[in-house]
Amino acid sequence: GITVPIRRIEAAILALADGRTDVVVPGLTRGDEVGRIARAADAMRTNLRRLNHEIRRVAGRTEGEEGGDALSI
Repeated sequence: GITVPIRRIEAAILALADGRTDVVVPGLTRGDEVGRIARAADAMRTNLRRLNHEIRRVAGRTEGEEGGDALSI
């Protein structure tokens, strides 16, 4: 069935929502719709990691240049 795999993916997505990008998304190799959802969740994880990295990079540059607030979003 798909209930258990969906619940595991749900847990991974909730961890991502909490900002945890170290989460491992289960089901990536499945060839069905569950696998497609898992790969979409993993793409979100990858993009969140990139965004967090870019925010830290820009914040560090801004602090070094202005000595004040890091970044306003």
